[in-house]
Order: sequence, then C-alpha cells, then structure tokens
Amino acid sequence: MQQEIMDAFVKGVSAWITSVFQTAAKKGLLILLLVGACIGETFAIVHLLREADTSRHEFKMELKAELSDVRNEYRTELAACNKAREELSIRVAALSAEVAVLKNRKR
Repeated sequence: MQQEIMDAFVKGVSAWITSVFQTAAKKGLLILLLVGACIGETFAIVHLLREADTSRHEFKMELKAELSDVRNEYRTELAACNKAREELSIRVAALSAEVAVLKNRKR
C-alpha cells in the first residue's frame, strides 16, 4: 500500500515538473521565474519553520533549567526549615523538662 502511494506521488511530481517545463516553453521565461520564486519561498518557509522549532526547543530547555533551579532552591529552603523545626522541638523539650524540674522543686 505504501509503495503504491509513493509510486503515485513520484508520478504526480514528475507530471507536474513536465507540465511546468512544457508551459514554460510555450509561455516563456516568466512562468519559469514564477515557479522558481514559489519554490524558493517554499524553502524559505521550511527554513523559518525549522528555525522556529529550534528556538522553541531552546526556550523549553531554558524553562526546564529554570524550573530545576527553583525546585533545588525550594528543597534547600525546606531542608533549612526542617532543621530549624527540629532544633526548636529540641529546645521546647529541654525547656519543658526544666519547667517540670522547677515545678517539682516548688512542691
């Protein structure tokens, strides 16, 4: 099935090329120049689309890198907060023990 499609495509392209050159021979150089301009513009559009795809890919990579940096910064800050929380819980436990000792002394 795919081979038949490719054969039909090749036949269509060859018929189009033949038609263009026959018409150019009958109508003159102007049509040939117009066809050349169309083909050139087609290549320019393809080039611009590839360039846009490349810049989009670079933009996505920059965003991923920035997100990674933000995540790492968040993890660092979260670890610092957890450490501070642990230190505070130790201080609270120590102070609670001191309060309990002081209450026992008053009795």
